[in-house]
Amino acid sequence: MASNAKKSAKKPKSIQEEAHHPGADQHGEIPLSRGERRRQQFEQKRVDRKQAPAKQQREQRLLKWGGIALAALLLLGVGYGAYHWLTTRDENRMPEGITTYNYTGGEHSNDAVAYTESPPVGGTHNPVWQTCTFYDGKIASENAVHSLEHGAVWITYQPDISDEDKARLENWADDRSYLMVSEYEDQESPFVFTAWNNQLSLDSLDDKRATQFMNYFIQGPQTPERGASCTGIDTMLG
Repeated sequence: MASNAKKSAKKPKSIQEEAHHPGADQHGEIPLSRGERRRQQFEQKRVDRKQAPAKQQREQRLLKWGGIALAALLLLGVGYGAYHWLTTRDENRMPEGITTYNYTGGEHSNDAVAYTESPPVGGTHNPVWQTCTFYDGKIASENAVHSLEHGAVWITYQPDISDEDKARLENWADDRSYLMVSEYEDQESPFVFTAWNNQLSLDSLDDKRATQFMNYFIQGPQTPERGASCTGIDTMLG
């Protein structure tokens, strides 16, 4: 076994072979000369120079298409913003046909108040405000007026409106904070929309002014105490 191992072992190079290939490494590979390395580097630079224009063109194309894509996204964003503004500006403007008043806020009383307007639009009110929600019945005007002072919109409806209209009003109250809805007998129109010092009578909830009134006056510029709570008492009359 030992003799076979010796026979299979690689024969070392002779002195003549080593001299014939000076500088060969242990794997028998001959390193490049300085001139060969220079020629190799020159060739690599030539290849790089040849490929450079194509690489630059690819980069320029990427930059070009990237810029086009970015510009398209910006145009889409601006276009959507303009479209949204155009389609919603009418819903958010002050509605026509409003009757305005000139009451000042901050006057409280625990006594019953004889209001001039029906429903009332401002003036002296109870120190406790009414919770903004839907009421399937009547509430005290003195508490409701205090909620108006806090920026609420109060929609009052006649007792004989349809169940569909009543359900619609309830959905509106559920979807909007600072919206208070209640029954009110002593009004000429089926629906009256009231904010502090502002009132609008409507025959139908399909009138676009209904949405305009809510959007414009809920916590609107007329509010004497903007940001004050609209969660108070939720009692009804009768």
